Amino acid sequence: ISTTRSLRLFKALHCEMIGVFGNCDRQQKRLRYAARESGTIRIESLVADLSVDGLRIGMVHGDDPTSLITLNEADIYEIIISGHTHRPSIRKAEETLLINPGEACGERYGEPTVAIFDTDILEADILPLRF
Repeated sequence: ISTTRSLRLFKALHCEMIGVFGNCDRQQKRLRYAARESGTIRIESLVADLSVDGLRIGMVHGDDPTSLITLNEADIYEIIISGHTHRPSIRKAEETLLINPGEACGERYGEPTVAIFDTDILEADILPLRF
């Protein structure tokens, strides 16, 4: 439910977005189709390996703590984005910035948030969403 709702919310932004599947995304084929239909949203598999403005970014849902540890220990990412806890956070683990944007829908905790990262000044922030 939350992924479909998130897709509808983000479709309205009219900008390129990349996501990964989470542990509750049972209908991946349908979700990929809905994302593709938006024209601006792409859902990778369970992990995404991205390069944005010269920064290497790893993205994983994070329900498997080993996946986060493995991404961080790979020592190739400046930024790792995960979201399983639905709790927004920004923290450093050695040289890697770990970002959890929280939950855009606010379904679990009633506090919809997103994270933004400025690639020019290398700073992240959590923003509350108001509907």
